[in-house]
Amino acid sequence: MADSGSWQRYNRDASISITVLGVVFVGLRFSSRHLGKVPLGLEDALIVAALLLLPAEVFYCTSLILTKTSILAMYHRIFHIHQPTRIAVYVLGAITIIRAVSLIIASIFQCIPVARAWDKSLPGRCINLKDTFIANDIVNAITDVVILGLLIGRVWKVQAGWGVRISAIGMISLGGL
Repeated sequence: MADSGSWQRYNRDASISITVLGVVFVGLRFSSRHLGKVPLGLEDALIVAALLLLPAEVFYCTSLILTKTSILAMYHRIFHIHQPTRIAVYVLGAITIIRAVSLIIASIFQCIPVARAWDKSLPGRCINLKDTFIANDIVNAITDVVILGLLIGRVWKVQAGWGVRISAIGMISLGGL
């Protein structure tokens, strides 16, 4: 009997193979329509949209992680002297990266085989991606609030007048929206 590592490799290889075949067959479909001078229909547009949604999910996750980590890197550069803030930045960065990587993996492998994500006629199984994204959004909102609170806390301690601090916090809060 094969170990779990070899099964994972077989599943990965099967998923990649079926994904490549799906893209090839959609390409062949469009080629045959073009060669046969058959006009494209709604189903053609929908199959392309379905193929594009999987990478869009990955790019969305990548965009989120890059945005948050760039903000955290800026905080680290500005507040690197203050150890509690530096530790908070490291912890938030780790949470952000781990969450994003796990979401990217869940987006790519939401279905086994991967091609089942856009072709439900294939045998296999899919996770409930809606619940995955809801859980991600909750964690995302919490980390957003903590990141904003981290900056507001540091600005509040700046040696400046009360009005200046309130104005700065107001501008920062608008950026957090």
